[in-house]
Amino acid sequence: MHLIIAAALTILFIVILKKLNNAKRFNFDISNKYNKLCIGAHTFDSLLTFTSLSLLALTSYQSALDIFIRFSFVFGRVIIVIIFLYLVDMKVKSPYMNNFLKFVCFIIGLAPGLREFFLVGIQF
Repeated sequence: MHLIIAAALTILFIVILKKLNNAKRFNFDISNKYNKLCIGAHTFDSLLTFTSLSLLALTSYQSALDIFIRFSFVFGRVIIVIIFLYLVDMKVKSPYMNNFLKFVCFIIGLAPGLREFFLVGIQF
């Protein structure tokens, strides 16, 4: 149940971000494929970490005290990634450095996500 709520809040936040972008109040291109990959990789990792910690009682490198901290981890991580991508888009002028930073962000999200994915898969 908590996983569904966390996923729904993440999707709701992305929809609100798209609406703000369409209204030209928030100049962030969420339709960029690299931004989508970064947000998707970090959402994948945070949801799998939440699942393995809360539902399967596995240990992970992210220590959490209770269910509220685990729940806010999913939503908070997506917000931090979106802020990072916004700053990269606004401050970095070189397209090569821009794409490199987004690639690093993607790898940082995908690598532990795949580890959690295979760890959860081994448990079943």
